[in-house]
Amino acid sequence: MPNGSPTIDTVRVGGPVEAVNIGAPGWRMSVENTQAGISEKARRRQLPSGAWLDVVAGRAWVEASVPKLLRGVNYPAAPLPDVVEAATMMLEEASGFVRFSEGDPLVNRLDVVSDLPLEDQMTVGTVISTLAALPVMGAQSVTHHLDPTRHKAQTLSKRTKSAGSGTLYDKLRESGNEAARGVLRFEGRERRRSLRAAGIERLSDLDPVLVDLVGRERFKWCGFDTPMLTDQDFWQHLLDARMYDRTRLQVYGFACAQRDLGGISGLFEARRSDYRWRKFLHEFGVLTKADQSMRIDYDEGLVMAA
Repeated sequence: MPNGSPTIDTVRVGGPVEAVNIGAPGWRMSVENTQAGISEKARRRQLPSGAWLDVVAGRAWVEASVPKLLRGVNYPAAPLPDVVEAATMMLEEASGFVRFSEGDPLVNRLDVVSDLPLEDQMTVGTVISTLAALPVMGAQSVTHHLDPTRHKAQTLSKRTKSAGSGTLYDKLRESGNEAARGVLRFEGRERRRSLRAAGIERLSDLDPVLVDLVGRERFKWCGFDTPMLTDQDFWQHLLDARMYDRTRLQVYGFACAQRDLGGISGLFEARRSDYRWRKFLHEFGVLTKADQSMRIDYDEGLVMAA
């Protein structure tokens, strides 16, 4: 993805509604808990284009994968101007069932995407498994699994309860072996809270610079730019750092355990010293089983150490 030219997968827009045509067939009913803890009846239906329309608590939202809506497949991701076109199409379709009270719709979800080229298909699994060993810091929730919703593609996700999430996954497997080989997709899913903090509240606020910055900040927040080091390079970092020999051995042992067991940070959160070890890994990098140190760049993909 060129610098400053963000690409998008899914968008969700909408806002307050004045009227809902609940008599039309095709609505699905459910109950949702609002932020205030009040149970509200929710209605959902699929529009003719394949987009989804949701109505809950006096608001309506339309949601779809932009490239899939416009081209039939979700790869490659869509440039930002296509988001406005897709949103306009969905809102026009939804007008047969709801009447919005505001002209400029709110943005409730935006998935900023970067397709990262790697050396080959085998490297995709190596990178995901290595970054999965990065210890959890703060309020992150981490999952590393074969995602059944993505054709069992190897997937690494880091998220918070309400602000958003960042995900790396094997794009070739997710697409049913139709996308390009050796591509690792990063998907930063931003919700309304994080979008508002970045200055994006309505569809008219989708400025390329702001959207690009949101994607880069989520990528960094997930730690996906963390160096992946060989044993030799990692040990050299420890030797260059000012610490006792005993601490060096403890940090190195912890890093080896993270790598070999695929991430075991949850076992270490109780002790203060273990927090220091996790912090060291975030500063230095994580150990990889690859033959050469490397890192992932948001624009260029895989960058091998010199």
